[in-house]
Amino acid sequence: MQERYSIEVRNRQPQKVYKERYKHFIVANQEVTQALVPEVPGRKSELLNKHPRVVQGREKSRAVHTSSTQQKNIDYPLRVNHP
Repeated sequence: MQERYSIEVRNRQPQKVYKERYKHFIVANQEVTQALVPEVPGRKSELLNKHPRVVQGREKSRAVHTSSTQQKNIDYPLRVNHP
């Protein structure tokens, strides 16, 4: 039983060592990141639906749709059933 206990204790100790090493790795990584990686200012959140190119494209699309619909109505008028 003593042998089994001593083996389990020996197996536990490396986990503590790995945890400590990992903690040091994380701290070192955070320090290096703060020192070397520049902080990029946030981008203004613009409403894309109000961007001039989007508005222009929307108006162009509506114009094409309207002219296409009007052309269909001229070429193929609705039939009305007369009695």
